[in-house]
Amino acid sequence: MLHKLPARPEGEILIAMAGPFAEARFTGNLFCAGAGAGAGDDDDDDEKIANAIRLLSAPRDVFARMAKRMVAENWRAIEIVAEELLSHGTLFEAMLDEAIDRARQSKAH
Repeated sequence: MLHKLPARPEGEILIAMAGPFAEARFTGNLFCAGAGAGAGDDDDDDEKIANAIRLLSAPRDVFARMAKRMVAENWRAIEIVAEELLSHGTLFEAMLDEAIDRARQSKAH
């Protein structure tokens, strides 16, 4: 029951923006791709993000607001998935589905 965004520039940008926004919510620091923070394959990520931004159907700030809202609305699921990752080191689809279901159940109560 894993929900995936369609593979299109808008979905890729939401995913790319949501990670740093979730990290910022947790740490209080915003490290965005393209800002020169981090190491490793950031150049490759920066290029992918730049290419996707050129194809967007709306201004970048619209997607930033959508990504921030997505993180806020799904924060408990993000916490549960992070806890599971820290506990197990990796998650398989069934484990991820279970973590998301737990988050939904806690949100309903």
